Amino acid sequence: MIQLDRIENDPYIVELLKASDRQIAALGYTEHGIRHATVTCEAARKICSGLGLSQWETDVACAASFLHDIGNLTGRENHGPLGATLVSPFLVQHGLLPEELARVITAISCHDDDEKPVISTVTTAVTIIADKSDVNRSRVRPTADIKTDIHDRVNYAVLESNISASKGKVLLSLRLDPQIACTADYLEIFASRMQAMRKSAQFLGCEYELEINNVKIF
Repeated sequence: MIQLDRIENDPYIVELLKASDRQIAALGYTEHGIRHATVTCEAARKICSGLGLSQWETDVACAASFLHDIGNLTGRENHGPLGATLVSPFLVQHGLLPEELARVITAISCHDDDEKPVISTVTTAVTIIADKSDVNRSRVRPTADIKTDIHDRVNYAVLESNISASKGKVLLSLRLDPQIACTADYLEIFASRMQAMRKSAQFLGCEYELEINNVKIF
């Protein structure tokens, strides 16, 4: 059975996540370390709770969400499948049941294909939504140039982000500073991300909705 606290506090997993973030920082990307892992895990918990999913479904989705970016240790390319391969032995050591292991590995493997995500389980759907809901100023590196990099600028403009779910609906609410970036900027760079979130929400029997500064976008 999954014991999430043991996974989150495993010194090897923690160090691999930290090293993954250092690798991503060297490539010039936003934060993908312990903070993102923790925020994504908590987002998964909120989604599962809002949809009334079982504790087992919640624990499996939280584990996958916490671990989903561990493959960045090798760089961005194919980091999903590589991360799944990397973390699998640790999960076996932590006593995951076969179905739990299969769910987590599948979710990690498939979480980053924005345009054509393969979604076969609740775990994968929740992990994708939780991951892609984390847009926030706190992810921008201190060395980032928000004037020239639109991804950093849009993330920096997002003062608050909140994911929620209820029967039939998954809602991402953002509070965005219009002096830094506008709604069109967000839609421009995250179009494929929103497609993945919509497809994941549909798998869960929900509509995906986006709200920016209290205005419903869709």
